[in-house]
Amino acid sequence: NYLKQKKAFSNLIAMDPSFVEGWNKRATIRYMLGDFEGSLDDISEVLARQPRHFGAISGKGMILFQQEKYEDALKVYSDLLKLDPHNDFGMIMYEKIIKMLGDLV
Repeated sequence: NYLKQKKAFSNLIAMDPSFVEGWNKRATIRYMLGDFEGSLDDISEVLARQPRHFGAISGKGMILFQQEKYEDALKVYSDLLKLDPHNDFGMIMYEKIIKMLGDLV
């Protein structure tokens, strides 16, 4: 149950706010619950502690894409590809957004 998992990770974060994966897992659970803003808040905490966290960067891009903030998502995926040029998902999303933005013009 996602709500129980969210509570468990919230408790873990309260006990040890420096534990990056606690924030990251709660961000994922919030995403699954449709709480995109809460997920983005947790992702910000992850990236403040570990700026090169590929999963958090990718998750941020996915949320921005779903919120139809395509230019912001494109920037996130561009940054991800600078860190990890062989990230297949990042490349797929980058190319998809480029095509979408081109079709909108």
